Amino acid sequence: MSGYSFDRTSLGMHATVSAPVSGAQTWEKVVSKNWGVDLNTLNNRLGFTAEYYIRDTKGILGRGKSLPSIYGADLPQVNSNDLRTKGYELTLNWHDSFNLAGKPLRYGITTSFSDYSAKYTKCDNPSGLLDEPYVGKRFGELWGYTIDGLFRTDEEAAEYASRIDLKTVAPGCYNSTGAYGKGVRAGDPRYLDLDNSGRVDGGKGTLEDPGDRRVIGNSTPRYHYSAGLNLSWNGFDASVFFQGIGSMDWYPGADNQRFWGAYSRPYQTFIPSNFMSRVWSEENPDAYFPRARAYAALNTTNGTVYYTNNRYLQNLAYCRLKNLTIGYTLPKNLISKVGINTCRLYVSGENLFTWTALESDFLDPEQAAAASNKNANVYPWCKTYSIGLNLTF
Repeated sequence: MSGYSFDRTSLGMHATVSAPVSGAQTWEKVVSKNWGVDLNTLNNRLGFTAEYYIRDTKGILGRGKSLPSIYGADLPQVNSNDLRTKGYELTLNWHDSFNLAGKPLRYGITTSFSDYSAKYTKCDNPSGLLDEPYVGKRFGELWGYTIDGLFRTDEEAAEYASRIDLKTVAPGCYNSTGAYGKGVRAGDPRYLDLDNSGRVDGGKGTLEDPGDRRVIGNSTPRYHYSAGLNLSWNGFDASVFFQGIGSMDWYPGADNQRFWGAYSRPYQTFIPSNFMSRVWSEENPDAYFPRARAYAALNTTNGTVYYTNNRYLQNLAYCRLKNLTIGYTLPKNLISKVGINTCRLYVSGENLFTWTALESDFLDPEQAAAASNKNANVYPWCKTYSIGLNLTF
């Protein structure tokens, strides 16, 4: 039932029909195979665990077959894709003690390492569309353009633009005629024409015609690792824990202002003090960022760096000191006289140091990919310091 307005301006109250649902939808089916080893030896001082697994996920929901536009609704999802995941997990720990200055020193070391990758084994994608699952596609695959540097002079840029049409990747900039913009200039990214078509574009966006896009990375977090050490001696105790990943490719979102700065929105107030030292100029031709252009990362019209490319693809690999704790337990002969069984003083720190390959001092690599739009509008892990006293009566 609907109510209508006849002024050709506003639509009255009305009812809508939700997107159609395929009548053949079923639950996904998962088949897992695991092989493992669990070993404890040397009087339980050495422990080792290893596991290898293969998991087949069958019937993942995906787009159905293409239908004519007169269908008039979104395509219903069907159980069209299968995914195979292979991975392993390793854990190694060692616990022992020895005498130091006549007192027993007890210590333990625990490490872990794991990795996995996934690949599509069945898909309903006869056209081989790159942005859809296709057989052989690795989960998290990133397609993008190749930039081999920045033009050093206007003459170099003009000569390249006379041979290669760059107007597809940034038409608003490379077609501009203003005094500051005026086409391809020194400091602009040099996109490569990999398919020798005479222009830089995405082709038909299929496996047969990907244009100048290639697989440049993968957004799957790889090589998870952690390491912990704890020890105690003569009332003193300490523990330290490290954690991180070895590889994860990530391209900053168009409105990621902490990475792009003024390339995203030129009117923003957050501009790092060293920002201009990273921007191309005639005095700084080897800078990381291209010459200053408003909205260069924000949209397709002006976006000389909007499209995913290898130059500004980030590696979110990191190693973080997650926790460091140092404590001291007072001798019982001192505290038992006042009715205290144990008394321990400690200081602790969380997220104290982070080592990362990320090209930004204002993004947290562990949190950067939390937002689906990749704009990193999330709170980073904060450093936390604490001092405590544990008493047992």
